[in-house]
Amino acid sequence: MSQPLATSPIELLRRTGTQLVLVATGGGSETIPILLTEPGASDVVLEAVVPYARPAIDDLLGGEQESYCSDLTARRLAVAAWQRGTVLGATANQSAGLAVTGSLRSLEPKRGQHRLHVALHRLAGTTTATLVLAKGDRTRVEEERLAAVLCLDLLLAEAAGEPVAQWRDELNALLLPGEHIVREHCDPPASWQQLFSATAAAVSTGGADGDKTEVILPGGEPRHQVTGRLLFSGSFAPLHEGHLAMARIAEEIAERPVEWELSVSNVEKPMLDYIEISRRAAQFDGRPLWLSRAATFVEK
Repeated sequence: MSQPLATSPIELLRRTGTQLVLVATGGGSETIPILLTEPGASDVVLEAVVPYARPAIDDLLGGEQESYCSDLTARRLAVAAWQRGTVLGATANQSAGLAVTGSLRSLEPKRGQHRLHVALHRLAGTTTATLVLAKGDRTRVEEERLAAVLCLDLLLAEAAGEPVAQWRDELNALLLPGEHIVREHCDPPASWQQLFSATAAAVSTGGADGDKTEVILPGGEPRHQVTGRLLFSGSFAPLHEGHLAMARIAEEIAERPVEWELSVSNVEKPMLDYIEISRRAAQFDGRPLWLSRAATFVEK
């Protein structure tokens, strides 16, 4: 049955101009019919996919994953969904990528925990919710309902700017004693949003200027051009002593300071999400760091 417009997920998303791509694997697929059975769903949902087989996930993410049910994989899928939305006609600001990975009740008892990882990526931020379920206390149908409500609660709270009572109340009612949701959110600075909307090719952070940000426009050059800049590029997952030793040697040879560069883009994989960028950037502890869209050395 369709819901009243005041509580309809589709109506709320339509009013906010959201264009959604949804990915569900291992659980959470009930979110799809909840959305698609509402009037106006075609104005909001661009695509919904259920890559259940591991090779299907690998195809979406450009390679094998360390874990197929994790916060990291959910974030990667959410960014892939956001990028897919922009390919399907949404603007960078309209597109929303929602992903859920789950390890739920199956035919054979699972050795590990029953858990859900939900992630939402938009130009305005990356948000996650992780829930470890009480094992064996629900049917698969009940776990799937919880997964769908968790997805909708996160999606609608971000779209509306605050929790939507109907979904937050149902979510809280479905939780069992001892269960709690771990949430994380990253609000990106405007310069990072410029990278994701392709209105900047690179942005600087840290270094001698502290919080001062320098932006290179697509096809442009830094305002303060320096001949023979010494750039150390890498994924830095993590930044380790080997990197720092190489940088020290390079500085001695070149007689100029190293500037570090982390590309948020990848030729064959989704872009990094804001939470991941924030974690990797924090490792540099004030060292001059460039974030860029340059996925190849030719572009750098």
